[in-house]
Amino acid sequence: MLEQGDWTKPDASDEFLVALGAVAYWSGRVEGGLFWLATSLIDGWSFGHDDPDERALAATRGLNFDALRQLVVRVLDLRGRGSHSEFRNTLKEAETLMKLRNRYIHGDWWPDEGEPDLSITHRSWRGVELSEVPLIELRALASKLADVSERVGRAHADLHSTPVASP
Repeated sequence: MLEQGDWTKPDASDEFLVALGAVAYWSGRVEGGLFWLATSLIDGWSFGHDDPDERALAATRGLNFDALRQLVVRVLDLRGRGSHSEFRNTLKEAETLMKLRNRYIHGDWWPDEGEPDLSITHRSWRGVELSEVPLIELRALASKLADVSERVGRAHADLHSTPVASP
């Protein structure tokens, strides 16, 4: 519950907050999956073995989602695995979903009293616009992020089972 600075906003519904939390959770899983994938591509590390080596950890430390995504693509290209078009499509979808996630997670939400949907502000040089976001849209985003998280996790095993092309 907000105190003095709430500008008389009503509270968001519990189901909306749960859906927003699911978006945050699954986007974290996507980013974490890319971190582990990037470290494994740098030093050949795979789940169930010792921790990734210092080079892999140093190369990935502090990188955000977009930097991790770019690093994974570059390493795949260097290793002759640039033809993994299905995984490239997953990375492109992840990029799109994470941009939407950023808009929602960092958005300024305006609940309507008694309504399950909320409006979010868009600020630009033109001013501030409100657009409604249905609860079902937020839940769909969380579901898509969960699916991408699963595919990023599977890519770790898939990429390590495919022979590397000779340069």
